[in-house]
Amino acid sequence: AWTRFNTAVNAWGSLTWIVSPLTTQVNFLDVTFVTLKAGYIDYDLYAKDLNLYLYLPPHSAHPPGVLKGMVYGMFFHFLKLIK
Repeated sequence: AWTRFNTAVNAWGSLTWIVSPLTTQVNFLDVTFVTLKAGYIDYDLYAKDLNLYLYLPPHSAHPPGVLKGMVYGMFFHFLKLIK
């Protein structure tokens, strides 16, 4: 079925798709999704190896609300990912 799907996708339209081999794990944005043998999908946080974690320093020229908003925003984003 996977081979037929790849053939059908490349036969439609003028685009050529490069499809990676079938796998049970995929990294999408900052989440890793894994399909388990029981048919469930598990997820975990993902960070690229080259992530430099460059954030605004607390003593930058930005208004104080920007730093506070960045911390709150990242925290709530993290909470949404782990639920």
